Amino acid sequence: MDGVSEEEQLYSDLDWYATDRDGRIGQFLTGGAKLLPPLVALDKNALNRLSEYFRALKENGDSTFCPDFHRNFPAKHVAADPKEHMPFSQAMSRRGLYSYDSATGFESRCYIRVSLQGRPVKVADLPEDIRILIVGTRLENISFKDDRVIPDALTREMSMLRA
Repeated sequence: MDGVSEEEQLYSDLDWYATDRDGRIGQFLTGGAKLLPPLVALDKNALNRLSEYFRALKENGDSTFCPDFHRNFPAKHVAADPKEHMPFSQAMSRRGLYSYDSATGFESRCYIRVSLQGRPVKVADLPEDIRILIVGTRLENISFKDDRVIPDALTREMSMLRA
């Protein structure tokens, strides 16, 4: 099993996936600004397989740009028109995922929710091979529906508990 090197993590905008306490699925973008959670970084093949699967999903509804995104994300990183910001995140939300982007410039590093969708995909909806890959990256105390900001430390703890 090949892992993702620290150098590759710091110089690549990677997307990784996790589930929340209710079985919803979230997509997280590192922005080339932070390391992957340790468990996610251990298996490059699983990371790539999940990314391929979720990018290939058919769109199942609309995406909504989070109305409080501008308030939670540093202004220098946000386009003037919200529709221009994070088109990839919005496309993933149209596929049923909650999308979070990496944010720096805060006291602690975090992920900020970019977009929501009307019809979320849940773990139970996934084929078994994908469910097996994502089930270990569960954020036990997080609800993607309710939590706009997820501290980076929580994603790292999740992984260390699973490793």
